[in-house]
Amino acid sequence: MTIVKGISRFFLAFGLSLASGFSQAGPVVTVEAVSSVNEQVSSRLLKSVRYHVDMAGRAVAEEQLNPSNAAKKELVSKWRSSTTARFEYSYVQEGVEHLRVYNAMSGQDLRDLLKVPQDHPLYSGFDERFAARGANAERYVKNIEVPDSRFSASLDIRQADAELKALRNLESDIRSGLVPSGGRLTGFISQAPCESCKPMLENVLPETGYVSEAHVSYLPNAREAASDLERQIANKFYGVKKNLVSKDVLEKAAAANASAEGGALEACL
Repeated sequence: MTIVKGISRFFLAFGLSLASGFSQAGPVVTVEAVSSVNEQVSSRLLKSVRYHVDMAGRAVAEEQLNPSNAAKKELVSKWRSSTTARFEYSYVQEGVEHLRVYNAMSGQDLRDLLKVPQDHPLYSGFDERFAARGANAERYVKNIEVPDSRFSASLDIRQADAELKALRNLESDIRSGLVPSGGRLTGFISQAPCESCKPMLENVLPETGYVSEAHVSYLPNAREAASDLERQIANKFYGVKKNLVSKDVLEKAAAANASAEGGALEACL
């Protein structure tokens, strides 16, 4: 009888310990490379590229800005080599599911790439004026400072990485109450997150309580591809991106936006 009671107490304690472990477990966050020709990942990322080019087209069409050819060429050069990130945050509010999409490019903000002076009348409200119009889920990710942010790169040069910018914009929206915490995050990145950003996704994000789960997929790097398939996946995306991010398409988007409201880029391709 004593042995039976001892065994019972052991399994009871084990069960309570196991239950406690499950209750304290944080959100599941996965970060993995795309290992097949997954058109969904590339197409999602290209939507974010189009979003940026269309926004740039609206800015270039603005007579008050009139950016120089040199500024437009520099924009094209930097965007072609930049990392693209698209973070889709879905949440339920009052029984209705909502989606907020964070479109990010690594590096400087668009207004700075176009050399808009800080004392220009359109500088302060630049993003709100030229980002996609209308009541949609798409959002432009800019470089912002979040007080006591949980997402800070170990190297200053990495502070403007696309995925880190997207995380800070999401963090800012949650803290300000624009969106509630506890939603699902689905992320897409055009290359592997760096050694500074990957721990932010895998280790820090689960600790924040901002999301209930997160899955991030990234495209392989063509130069470091381990197989022909990985090289094909990377080259296909960057080939289309190169065609999208060109001075010619930028000028066409600007011309289309001069006579039409938003979403003009699709007609230029």
